[in-house]
Amino acid sequence: MRFSEAKNRKVMSTSGAVAVGKLQALIVDPRTAHIVALSLKKTEGNADTLPWNNMQSFGRDAITIESLDRIMVAEGELAVLSDKHHAVIGKRVLTETGDEIGKVKDIE
Repeated sequence: MRFSEAKNRKVMSTSGAVAVGKLQALIVDPRTAHIVALSLKKTEGNADTLPWNNMQSFGRDAITIESLDRIMVAEGELAVLSDKHHAVIGKRVLTETGDEIGKVKDIE
């Protein structure tokens, strides 16, 4: 599944069967090349980050979590990675010799 297909997908709490936010961006750790968290919008309060391991499922219709308390305010390394300067979409793609070959348009 591509990120462009998942963006704005609802995040649902299975404990209350209610929407608790929407997917805004993927937070990627460049050292491991893995998604470590999801940046959310339209959440209650200041909490807007869902660590990958706090998610129950990433389905075609919704992302599910046990409860609202799984969403947190990013701290430490996660806060650094969630900064817009670390976003993958729009970044240049370079060869090993530093030649630009394009920009990231989507993630699969």
